[in-house]
Amino acid sequence: MATSITHEDVKPRLAILVANTTYDSEIDLICTPIMNAVDAAVGAVFLAANAALVKEAAINIAAGTCWLRFCHLPGYTEGVVIVGLTVGPLDKAGAIDLIKIGWDMLKIGISGAQVANATDLPQETHDNITAATFLIDSVEYYNGPGS
Repeated sequence: MATSITHEDVKPRLAILVANTTYDSEIDLICTPIMNAVDAAVGAVFLAANAALVKEAAINIAAGTCWLRFCHLPGYTEGVVIVGLTVGPLDKAGAIDLIKIGWDMLKIGISGAQVANATDLPQETHDNITAATFLIDSVEYYNGPGS
C-alpha cells in the first residue's frame, strides 16, 4: 500500500479554493516525490499499520513544500495593499513549520509504535525520519541552495 495525495488534499491546507485550478498541476508535481519520500522513510510495516497518519503527515509536508515554493515566486514575498489594508507576504517560517509538523507526526507515531510494540519497525524507519527532520532544520533547506 502506498500513500496517495493530490492537489485536492493539499489545497485546503494552503487556503486555496477547490474551484481554483491554477496551481493543481504544480501541486501534483510536488505531491509525487513527497509521497515517495514519506513511504520510503516510514517503510511498509509502519505504512500498513498507520496509513491515515502517514497520509496526513504527507499532506502537511506537501503543503509546506508548495508554500515554500510559492515564496520563491515573484510577487509572493511582497505585501499587497488592497483598499488601505496591507496583506502581508507569504512567510517562509510558516511553510517550514508545516513541513516540520508533518515529519514530527511521523516521528511521534513511530516512537509510539515502538514503545507500544504495536509493530515491529526496523531501526532504518526511525533513522530515516530523524534524518529528514535534521535536514529540515538545516539552513540550506530553509534558505535554498547557496545560502
